[in-house]
Amino acid sequence: MTFTAGQILTADELNAALPIAPAVKSADETVTSSTTLQNDDHLVVSVAANTTYLLEFVFMFNANASGDLKTTFTVPSGTTGSLCATTDAGSSAGISMTSVPVWDGTGADEQARLWGRIVTSAAAGTVRLQWAQNASFGTGTILRNGSFLRITRIS
Repeated sequence: MTFTAGQILTADELNAALPIAPAVKSADETVTSSTTLQNDDHLVVSVAANTTYLLEFVFMFNANASGDLKTTFTVPSGTTGSLCATTDAGSSAGISMTSVPVWDGTGADEQARLWGRIVTSAAAGTVRLQWAQNASFGTGTILRNGSFLRITRIS
């Protein structure tokens, strides 16, 4: 968005031009013996309708190899996108907004990054992380404090 000298700006124009603050986990969160995707307590951001964003999700987790971690996002109706992932073990591409990727656990703290372009349609709303264990296991899967979800408006 380009502004000119002397132009009077509306609140909508300023909000559209300003970066969106990232959502940051302020505490560890644990899921034990559950494969049901649940809303993350901290990682949710608002998005406008008919807008293109760069999404970046950087997270630290600890999961036992028998439980692992699975993630997905809830998004406004009609939102599309394609994401790529990088972990300590490698990378992958072609993850859609409705995919449920599984992150292999080792029983030690690990870090992963998921990023890509998302496009909202006529509906504004929120992008929210959901996650759970991939296989129900008695040792908790932990999504660590400091993980973050950031979106940047690109058009």
